[in-house]
Amino acid sequence: MYKAYLLSTQEMFVPDVPQRGLAPNVHYVSEPGTGFIGSAGRDNVIKRPMQWADNSGASSRAWLNLPEDVEASLVKQQEGLLKLERGWDGYGAPPLAPDLIVGVVAEVRTVLRDLDCPIPDLCPGGDGSLQVEWHTGTVELCYNVSPGGTRYTWVHERNSGKVYEYFASAALSGFKLWAPRLVRG
Repeated sequence: MYKAYLLSTQEMFVPDVPQRGLAPNVHYVSEPGTGFIGSAGRDNVIKRPMQWADNSGASSRAWLNLPEDVEASLVKQQEGLLKLERGWDGYGAPPLAPDLIVGVVAEVRTVLRDLDCPIPDLCPGGDGSLQVEWHTGTVELCYNVSPGGTRYTWVHERNSGKVYEYFASAALSGFKLWAPRLVRG
């Protein structure tokens, strides 16, 4: 996993940098809310802008192959989560770690690539975890990542009433298995 840097100097983890034509150990910055990324100097000024790590010049949406409304919502929700401060819930909850937020959103983008899925809800947990949720007419899907990296996926298949749970290393596989069943409706 490679690191890029947000203009606010927070780290952003980009799991598939080599496949997107970026080099390891290069300082990259992202323009929050735009999907633009580029190599930067120490002053965090983009020297060679690219659209979200895509050398072809295609838009970030085209690179990700996500519905435009899903990508816009992920960006907006991520920015909101990055602004949470201690006590955001009124009970002293810690802020979520930026690498957790950006890492989970990157996983969601990767899993949802090429799927016409509904917009997920990114829900912060009082323990510093982040949960991604969908509640559709056919399935409820929740993917949770704790501050320590422990993953958990919970699925409720509405038609049959069955509930499925995936823990630890199987959680991401469970998420990938059920994500294609998310349909807009």
